[in-house]
Amino acid sequence: MISTSNSKPGTWLSKIGLILLGLGTAFFVLEISFRLLHIQIRPTPKIFRELDDRTRLDTYPTNPRNYFKIDLRNSTGTAYLDRLLKQNKYSKDEILKTPYAVLISRNSKALRNPEFSNPPKKGTIRILVMGDSMTEGEGVNEEDAFVRKLDQLLQAHPHSSPVEIINGGHRGYDIWQIYDNFKRKILRWHPDIVLYVFTLNDTHLTPAMRENSNFINDLGLLRPEQFAQTRPLKKFLNHFRVFEFINFRLARRNSTEKAVRWYQAMTSPKNEPAWSKTQELIAKMAQISSRHHIRFCATVLPLMFQLDENYPFRDYHRQLVEVFEKNDIPVLDLFPSFKGQEAKKLIVHPADFHPNEIGHQIIAEGLYPFLDQQIIQVQKPKEKVEKTS
Repeated sequence: MISTSNSKPGTWLSKIGLILLGLGTAFFVLEISFRLLHIQIRPTPKIFRELDDRTRLDTYPTNPRNYFKIDLRNSTGTAYLDRLLKQNKYSKDEILKTPYAVLISRNSKALRNPEFSNPPKKGTIRILVMGDSMTEGEGVNEEDAFVRKLDQLLQAHPHSSPVEIINGGHRGYDIWQIYDNFKRKILRWHPDIVLYVFTLNDTHLTPAMRENSNFINDLGLLRPEQFAQTRPLKKFLNHFRVFEFINFRLARRNSTEKAVRWYQAMTSPKNEPAWSKTQELIAKMAQISSRHHIRFCATVLPLMFQLDENYPFRDYHRQLVEVFEKNDIPVLDLFPSFKGQEAKKLIVHPADFHPNEIGHQIIAEGLYPFLDQQIIQVQKPKEKVEKTS
């Protein structure tokens, strides 16, 4: 019998050739499009630029919400640009890669807060809020940081005693630095209430955990080294914009997955003895506060990431709350205040995942009833003293 099949080798080779030609044409068109349209493959990271000992700029490549009021390319930022150029650290072209800015100013005590008297005026209840960049208000104007929003709420609902609130947040601080700052400085400022705003990366880290943090997207800031390609083939392929785009997307997803596992390991044996040291420092701050008749309280702040039923750090929150409660520290978990919110609408910028002004408003509104109860508890003994004197 003679076969009637037409599946000759030449036919299949022709089909494969047409497929490869089609793929090649599509790749060529995409590559040309990426280059002609100047499509950005990866977000440009934010840059911190020091102006002097007390002032710095958080600068960004774009202004997606028209929030940033300083533009180094026009009259709103000319004075800052001149000061940066006089430092002779960067060229004008380099500086203007991130032209939009937020001004970060600090007072004589190195705090992002108006100047305040020390000791406080007699009868005033002083609240000192301590924490890291989330508390300081990285990426937002000072008036939009949740500490200032809380101040507005406190002044709108007066108590029997005057109340003042101080922003004691410092970017980059972890629990060791917060504890050291608490002992050396905060006690000298005579607070009646200390509110510790605990961010999930405050936990002390083992050397291995700390080393890993340099290579992941820590869900706080986008850093270029997180996506650097070291393998020769990938470095070569990244000369093509299409491959660079695909590689970056895959690398970012992989980095985020690693970050989630990294945070989840904070309270695991992988981070011992650092997790135990974290608990010890929390207990010490509570004990020191008690000896100085300071009401020490805390809140656990969520990361601006997947704020729904699948939020991956709920168990971490639970364990932190248990640590505070075990030490008789009043504590508020702020995740319920954020649950159901769309995380990308609450961040400063695609390259900066700190809460924006909307996120800070949510923090302030969530904290106010809790903080109001702490003020009431402090007022009671003060009123008793006044009545007996």
